[in-house]
Amino acid sequence: MSKAKGIPCLVILPANVSGERIETNNKIIVKALGAQIIPCNKADVTATVARVIYECRAQGLNPYYIYGDIYGKGNEKVAVQTNVDVYYEIKEQELALRVHFDYIFLACDTGATLAGLICGQLNSNDEFKIIGISVARDKKHALSVVLDYIYYYFDDNTNARQKTLIF
Repeated sequence: MSKAKGIPCLVILPANVSGERIETNNKIIVKALGAQIIPCNKADVTATVARVIYECRAQGLNPYYIYGDIYGKGNEKVAVQTNVDVYYEIKEQELALRVHFDYIFLACDTGATLAGLICGQLNSNDEFKIIGISVARDKKHALSVVLDYIYYYFDDNTNARQKTLIF
């Protein structure tokens, strides 16, 4: 249960590619906030999501899966917009601190954070570099996922597609 509102919060956490379950900072935060952790293997995420949604409905709950359907499709814009807002917050911090960032570095898992920062940058016509380091995928697959998020955000706008293909 979420400590703040009494709403059940379940977080599906797959093991890493090797099957190892490590104590990440995200996992520590999730536990501290009172969420229930549902472990699974990376290959079983879709089946686990479907099972958890079914179990929640069987308990009379109305579950919302933040990524959309059981395949993680449908809410791409929501995840990206959250991180576009983070980009704007970074810009506000630059002004407040009277500094200029040349680079933003971040570790990427789903790709939504990197995509949101890039979309914010495209919206702002800024020039500094955003460096995403994938912790979940090889470079080719990670790039494909991030580009898909960007295209969803801009409604597959050809202009956005041309802009993003240069990085």
